[in-house]
Amino acid sequence: MTEQSTITSSTVNREQIKIILKKFLDNKNYKVLAIKGKWGVGKSYIVQEFLSECKQEYYYASVFGLSSIEQLKIQILTNFNNYQESPNEKSLSQSSESIHILNKICNISSIKKNIFDFFVNKVKHIRDFILNNSETISKINLGNLKEQDITFSLSGSVIPLGLNLFFNKKISKSVICIDDLERTSNLKLDEILGFVENIAQRKECKVILIYDEDSLGENAKDVLTKYREKVIDFEAEFKPTVEENLFVVFEKDSHDIETILEVFKKTYTRNIRIIHKCKWLIDEIISLIPDCHPRLRKQIIINIIIIVLARFDINFYSGFRKISVKTISNLIDSFINSGENIKDLDDRISTISYLSYLGYNVLEIDKEIIQMVESYFYNNEEFIRKYDFINVREKQKQIIEKSSYIWEPYYNSFQDSSQEICQRLTTFIQEHHLDLTIEEFEKIENTAVDIGLNIKQDILEYKRQLLAHMIRKSPPHLLKSLRNKVDNFYDLNLELENKISQFDVNRDITGVLKKIINNYSDLSYVEPWSYEDIEFLNNCTIEEYVEWLQQGDSGLVRMVRYCLKMGDVASQRLKEAITILAKGSSLNAIRAKFLYGIDIENEEEIKDTRGND
Repeated sequence: MTEQSTITSSTVNREQIKIILKKFLDNKNYKVLAIKGKWGVGKSYIVQEFLSECKQEYYYASVFGLSSIEQLKIQILTNFNNYQESPNEKSLSQSSESIHILNKICNISSIKKNIFDFFVNKVKHIRDFILNNSETISKINLGNLKEQDITFSLSGSVIPLGLNLFFNKKISKSVICIDDLERTSNLKLDEILGFVENIAQRKECKVILIYDEDSLGENAKDVLTKYREKVIDFEAEFKPTVEENLFVVFEKDSHDIETILEVFKKTYTRNIRIIHKCKWLIDEIISLIPDCHPRLRKQIIINIIIIVLARFDINFYSGFRKISVKTISNLIDSFINSGENIKDLDDRISTISYLSYLGYNVLEIDKEIIQMVESYFYNNEEFIRKYDFINVREKQKQIIEKSSYIWEPYYNSFQDSSQEICQRLTTFIQEHHLDLTIEEFEKIENTAVDIGLNIKQDILEYKRQLLAHMIRKSPPHLLKSLRNKVDNFYDLNLELENKISQFDVNRDITGVLKKIINNYSDLSYVEPWSYEDIEFLNNCTIEEYVEWLQQGDSGLVRMVRYCLKMGDVASQRLKEAITILAKGSSLNAIRAKFLYGIDIENEEEIKDTRGND
């Protein structure tokens, strides 16, 4: 290090680090530049990007996994970046020159007998090294190395001197980047710094050291403290802004960039690797949901980022509590099983508050997102099914919120605003009549009548269109609920009854009960059963239940227990059917008693000794 050099340490952003790199390359007094910063902030990326932009040739090596200076030298030589040649030309020229020189090395017949006897074991080592590492060696930029240089290296100390000759001749006055100092294991930091000092002073190299100082071991920190003034001319801590690193990965005009930036700024996330993971997952999921409602799209993106951070960011904390994927999963489970784990929720109140601050809200698809993050495997059909439900729900929610706009003139003043309200109402109905439920439509219709608006004829056709749409699109179990809605529309009445009759022919007790049981734990249903399901079961006769019980099914026990607990007419008729069968045989009496708690001898229910579903 020269006397004119000074050691400074400061925090710099992307533009400032480029200025420092330029000054370092331009100033002959600076030999060693240290760039430090947190893991993943893009230290290596910014250095290599800058050198590429200014067409600067350089050598690069990571010390991760290396155990000797010789290995470090080989890695430096095999990672030469020359921007004056095309990649193909560079590869071909290096490979052909390497093969020519290595052939000279292996031609031991040209070496005198007395030298051969002394170095025979060394040469065998070289040959083995070449055969085992031919692909790596072919990458070494040997340039204009002459044959006499090889002869000299062999007559000296073979591999150590030969490697030193190659290395010293090629790297003289070069730019060399040495990365990941905190990840070295067997290769000690003092050896690396000694090596750096040697090539900087004796070979006039400019060396850029890249590392995360906070991640250095205690011994390495002591070594750095001891030797940094001797070895390092200038050092700076690279701490880019969130925006700078985000825009390395995302385009500034990306569709969702404001939402993405807002979350990352709140979490102070600068880790480029994690940002890349977020982008991959966002692109993957958004491609599956092109028709997503804007508000739901925003929430999905927020949740993706939070889940990725929970999985990959070791510094994702709320207070002293690490937020992990398990934390998110437990939170999802707590919301799904409302009323459970309340004590645990209280214990995690700070985490919940922090996630809420970041914008996270539980969505039914979060489990699938977690699965994608952790294994890339997910059930596409299940994801789309759950997404379709929440997307429809979000659209309906917004429409209902938008409907409040209709009545603003009514609530906000005592002016005669009937005409304005009618206009707003008509416009809203025109745009959204097919998005409403029939109950929502009639509520708007009745409110208009209640405040004296004469709009019935104007919206009657829209109501007809909505009912026709519901008849054609509604699931079969909801069709009967439309009967009293189509009385004024003869053609719709006929269409509805035809669909109901077709459905009833194909409906049976097993199908209805299995659907109810399956929907009980399904997030896409607010209630496990519908009115039409209960009506069908209540209309089944005792004889029909007897016949159903005799037909049997692998899920019969669960279905019977569930139906008995429903407390409707169906429960009583099913119990009577079981009683009839129990009186018919002793085996059925045992089934009734021990499977379903129906004791025909005492004519009272007993507790099921096998538990209830």
